[in-house]
Amino acid sequence: MANEVNLGRWEEIVGRLKALMNNGDGTTTLIFMVNLRVVKVKVPDETQVSSKLLGRRVGLLRTDDPGRPYIIRVIEMNEEDGDGSG
Repeated sequence: MANEVNLGRWEEIVGRLKALMNNGDGTTTLIFMVNLRVVKVKVPDETQVSSKLLGRRVGLLRTDDPGRPYIIRVIEMNEEDGDGSG
């Protein structure tokens, strides 16, 4: 079972991006694997998340900027830095 998370301002989730799901209502659900748990975060469609990020470890940061409420970034790690995100 997946946990649905609503990020507060300046909160970030970091995990392996497993799937993108267009909800058909102007939002997209990002599905992450975080510490061996599935976590879903709903974001506006304007949050540009490329399918090229699937399988990568990324951070999703919620901001207080109405023009850019979410920022996504790739998290690079060394092989020995185990993160449990599968």
